[in-house]
Amino acid sequence: MTATEREAGKPPASTRSTRSPWALAGALAVLALVALDVAAVPAVLPSVRVELGTSTSGVLWMQDAFLLGLALALALLVKAGALLESRVVVAGGVAAFMGGALLASTADGSATLVAGRALQGAGSAALILAALESLAGCVSSFSRITGRNSTSTAGAPDRRTPLVAAAL
Repeated sequence: MTATEREAGKPPASTRSTRSPWALAGALAVLALVALDVAAVPAVLPSVRVELGTSTSGVLWMQDAFLLGLALALALLVKAGALLESRVVVAGGVAAFMGGALLASTADGSATLVAGRALQGAGSAALILAALESLAGCVSSFSRITGRNSTSTAGAPDRRTPLVAAAL
C-alpha cells in the first residue's frame, strides 16, 4: 500500500476488484431482459390473437405461461443450483431461453406459443438466479474491498442483504 493510497483511504491495488462493475452490469442487463420479456408481450397480444385466431383464454395463457414456467423452474433451480456448478445452470438457462424464443417466434398455433413462452420462463429463472448470485458476489467484493461487511453487530449475516441484492 502506497502512502497516497493510505492517506486517501483506498484499499491496496491488489485487493481491488475489476470484476464487480462488469458483473453488476451483466446482472442488471439480465434482469432488464427478463423484465422486458414480461412487459413487452401484452402490447402485442391483440395482434397475435388475431393472427393465430385464438380465444381470450388462449391469450391469457400466452402471458401466464412465461410466469408459470418462471415460478416452477425457480423453485426447482434453487435446489439444483446448490448441487450443480453455476456455469451449468447458466448455460442451461441461456439454452432454454433461446429455445423458447425460437419456438415462440415460429409458432403456428397458440399451443406452440404457450409452450415456447413457458420454456422462456424456465430459462429466465436460471438467468435470474445467476444474476442474483453475481450481485451477491458484488456485495461481498465490496465488503472485502472497503472493509465493511454485510453482517449485523452480532456477526450473523444481515437479513437485508438478499433483499438489497434483489432490489438492485
